[in-house]
Order: sequence, then C-alpha cells, then structure tokens
Amino acid sequence: TAADVNVQINASVTGVCQTITTGNVLIYFGSINATHADQSKNGTASFWCSTGVTFNVTGNNGLNFSGGNKRMKSGTTNFLPYALAFTPTTGSGTGKATPINLSITASLKKTDVEVAPIAANYTDTVVLTITP
Repeated sequence: TAADVNVQINASVTGVCQTITTGNVLIYFGSINATHADQSKNGTASFWCSTGVTFNVTGNNGLNFSGGNKRMKSGTTNFLPYALAFTPTTGSGTGKATPINLSITASLKKTDVEVAPIAANYTDTVVLTITP
C-alpha cells in the first residue's frame, strides 16, 4: 500500500523600507544677508515601504545641536540656527512600485542671520531614518 506525506512550505516575509534617493539631499539657501526676510528652502527624498507596513520618519539633531537648536557651523566656533521639518512622518507603505516623496523644509530666521558671527559658508548634516 502507498503512504502519503504532507509537506508544508512556509515563509515569513518581513516588511522593509528602502530609500530611492541616492547621495545627499542638498538644501541650499544661496547667498543671503541680513536684509533678506525669513527664508525657507525645500528638498525631496524618495523611498518605498512594503505594502501595508507602517513607517515612521525621524531625524537626528544634526552635528552642531545646542541649547535646543539645530545649527549650521562655519569654522570651529561660528554657528547659525535653523529649523528643519519633513512630511510625511508616518504612513503606510504601498509597495516598491509606488514611491513615497518625503518633503524636507529648512528655515532660517532673519533675526538669526542678522546676528550671524561672521559672513561665511555654514553647513550641517542631519540624518533622517525611515523605519518600518
């Protein structure tokens, strides 16, 4: 007589999020001075998450954070405060074929530019993390 054996095949697929944007997102204010109004500039990064996976986007405080402020730096002791916002900060993935655009806005206040320690180039780097 014949004997049957059932074979079960299983897999556990975990949700992921992956960036599409390669390299750095550059937000450049250009040449500004104390006569300019408050400034906001935008950048965009793209990513995708597995279908149905809830994602969260967070950002660190950058390299020069102090006193509750993100700050760009020039040289070793010159700082210029700025604000950074991004959206969406959470959502649900819809798969690789449907990328999600992350809108990133950096802002400078005129009052901070007016008291900038020196006329120079200022920079900072913030890391955004997308987690499923």
